Amino acid sequence: YKKWIRTKPCLKCWSITGVVAHHENKKGHGSMGSKCSDLRCLPLCSGNCHSSFQGSRHETSREEFWGDIDVEAIILEYNREWEELQKT
Repeated sequence: YKKWIRTKPCLKCWSITGVVAHHENKKGHGSMGSKCSDLRCLPLCSGNCHSSFQGSRHETSREEFWGDIDVEAIILEYNREWEELQKT
């Protein structure tokens, strides 16, 4: 699943280079260092969006980083798409 997620463009900047599978905990659950299921991974580029740059996901709050992006809906859609791919 994570390998497949890394084929998707970054959800923030749409880069297709250096995409990583970012584990996104549910709102109010978990913390840095406690990894959730791989089925909650989202594609983020390893450049400005994922790691240690100011404004990156690991440096800002969930709400500030994602803004109006409906993370839970995207996770569900990726899960559905993955399940369909597994049927073929």
